[in-house]
Parts: sequence; C-alpha cells; structure tokens
Amino acid sequence: MLYEFITPSDCVTFKAGSNKIAYLCALIVGSGKAGCTNIDNDENLGTMMMFSKEPEKEIEEYLGCSMVKFTEDNIDDLFESLKSFAYTSPSERYMYDKLCDKITDKKELEDFKKEYEDKARTSISKIVLNAWSYADDLLKNKEKNEKQS
Repeated sequence: MLYEFITPSDCVTFKAGSNKIAYLCALIVGSGKAGCTNIDNDENLGTMMMFSKEPEKEIEEYLGCSMVKFTEDNIDDLFESLKSFAYTSPSERYMYDKLCDKITDKKELEDFKKEYEDKARTSISKIVLNAWSYADDLLKNKEKNEKQS
C-alpha cells in the first residue's frame, strides 16, 4: 500500500504492508509531529502524537502491544517500509518505482536513489535520508541480536 508522509515541506511517499507498519514508520520518522495518510483509502492514521495527552497509551492501543514488541515482531517489514521513503507525490510515485524497478544492480539502485533524493529535496529537512538511516539502524540491531543468540 502507498502512504503519504505529511509535513509542511516536501512531498514524501512510502510503502507499507499494513496501516500498523505505516503508522510506526511515520511516528519514528516524524517524531510524532507529522501526519500519515493511506493513499488507497484516504485514511489518516493519526500519527501526530504531539497533540496527545497520553501518546504511549494511544500508540500501544493502535499497535496492540508496545512499540518495542511490535518492532521486534515486524523488523523486516519496518526495514522495507523505511527504505521505501522517497521525495515523490502520490501521483509521481508510480514513475519513480518504475525507474527503480529497471535498475537491477543493487549499488546502482542505491546511487540512483541517493541522487534522486538530493535533487528532489527542496527543504533543509532530510526526511528520506533519516528514514533510510532508521532502517539501517534496525538492520544493524537485528544482526547484532542474531549474533548474540
């Protein structure tokens, strides 16, 4: 499913397999100060926790468990979703994905995405780079935990 990460700056979209995955990604990347909408059904996911009196309780109610447990149980899906962040509008996302799908070399794709991110970003906020960084941190933590097991 396609989601729009809503901030006052650049248009950002990302993919997620469920609203819960999208919800947590938007919370992480936006620090509770950004919106998130499911493009397929125009549903606002209520990720602007800065207005909540009890954000932790609301987050746990939405996810059905703690953020830590949800992250542990869905780490691969969260990684993929965070890596899918891109400076595109919903209407431009199809073409962006089509371009990415044509690039089969992993390094070449990474270089393309970095170059696209740098050219498409108009604000000083580095939303997409931050999302990718969170994804990389998740992967590092997962690998570290697997080595310790």
